[in-house]
Amino acid sequence: MTKKELQNQLKLAISQKEWEQIQRGDLSVSDFNRSVLLEMKESDAEDEEGFVDEQLAKELSDVLEREFSQSLSEKQTWRYEIIGSLYLTYLAKRPVHSIEELEIRVTEGKEGHTYECPKKSSKRDTSCYFCVCRKLSNYEIAKRKTQKQFYQYNHEEISEKLHIPLEDGYLYLEFLSRNYRVHCQTGYVEWSEDDFAHVKEADYNEVMILYDILCYSQKNAAPSNEFTLIQRLSNVQNAASYAGKGAFKKEEAFLDGKTATLAKALEKLNGKPYGKGDVSFRLPVFRSLDVIVSFWNSDEDFPAQIKFLCDRNILQYMHYETVWYLTSHIMQRIKELMEET
Repeated sequence: MTKKELQNQLKLAISQKEWEQIQRGDLSVSDFNRSVLLEMKESDAEDEEGFVDEQLAKELSDVLEREFSQSLSEKQTWRYEIIGSLYLTYLAKRPVHSIEELEIRVTEGKEGHTYECPKKSSKRDTSCYFCVCRKLSNYEIAKRKTQKQFYQYNHEEISEKLHIPLEDGYLYLEFLSRNYRVHCQTGYVEWSEDDFAHVKEADYNEVMILYDILCYSQKNAAPSNEFTLIQRLSNVQNAASYAGKGAFKKEEAFLDGKTATLAKALEKLNGKPYGKGDVSFRLPVFRSLDVIVSFWNSDEDFPAQIKFLCDRNILQYMHYETVWYLTSHIMQRIKELMEET
């Protein structure tokens, strides 16, 4: 079945009288489904290419009917919901549920929008199986769970403790040479390169690091300006022998032989040459808290190696596990800047 054929079938399944009732809002359908149906009525599949698997569409229709029979009392309502869901799944290529209601994550790429749903199910006997949404990652779910708890904190105390602005319901801070703000009620974290005229959502590592700095850091936290390997920060017995072992093997291979480009990337992060290595810079992380990044190219005797040296007092600002998130984020920023060069 072509997309055009499916669209015509869906439109004809609703009579002219019903369309008029939908337009006036006289039928018992949800506001979400009403807007979907009206969008479908005005849409045109003339220029659409491709086909729809008729068997899959029938299977989705059957699954929806079974689900609605358990949640909706009026059978007539099922038909409108099923029509709208088929349109969204096979023609509009959008989630069958409200993006806002289910807190579906939407990202835009070169090939269009990607949708990630925290309630996505892979079971074939559910409508979720057919939905265009992907499963939201466990990292993203954990991030959102933490965000929702942020409103419980005393934001005035955080502002005073860290000497950061609290304005219009946001906490503002600079982290790794990038401007961030955290919405006090939702915990949503975003960053900007242009004074927040345009913003982007922070990823998992960024969010977990910033929450630790904001909520966990000690009131009188202060850098020591003495540096040590991350492994030596841990109080866990024998941690130094295994923590982070081989964690940056792929990154070391990526950096090998690229010292000039690496140095430029570290300079863009406002780093200053410092320490030992073929390339070694001291990077500002938060206020006067710094991290040293040192890299050695491979030679005939040793493989490429990268080391992160942290301020001895970094655990006054974040948990030990979070320091590893920090190093991963630094590596991510470095790679992004190198690829831009």
